[in-house]
Amino acid sequence: MWLTRFAITRPVITIMFFIGLAVYGVMSYFSLGVSLFPNVAFPVAFVVIGYPGAAPAEMEKLIVKPIEDQLDGMENMDQMRAVIQEGQAVVVARFKLDTDLNYETIDVQRRVDTARVNMPSDL
Repeated sequence: MWLTRFAITRPVITIMFFIGLAVYGVMSYFSLGVSLFPNVAFPVAFVVIGYPGAAPAEMEKLIVKPIEDQLDGMENMDQMRAVIQEGQAVVVARFKLDTDLNYETIDVQRRVDTARVNMPSDL
């Protein structure tokens, strides 16, 4: 109740306060930095596999599927996809934005090494 009474009895002070607040807001708006291309590093890990002469179905069954099975249980993974061509494959693991990529790449490498036990020896 005292705030309403103060605003009614002293309108000049109240108006000056809100004008000052509006001027401060306009000045703050124009001093904001805007970047069209901000420096953002997306945490993505790539696993590139080469197996010359292998058909895409063979690559999927013998190589990509075991790697995907190992990487599937990672806790900060956002999305995983694989692109398979004749003789080569790429598995892309995308992580959440606040993930430490140094730790996750070590974990990806460890999991790929674990999956490599069941893969062909000439890979």
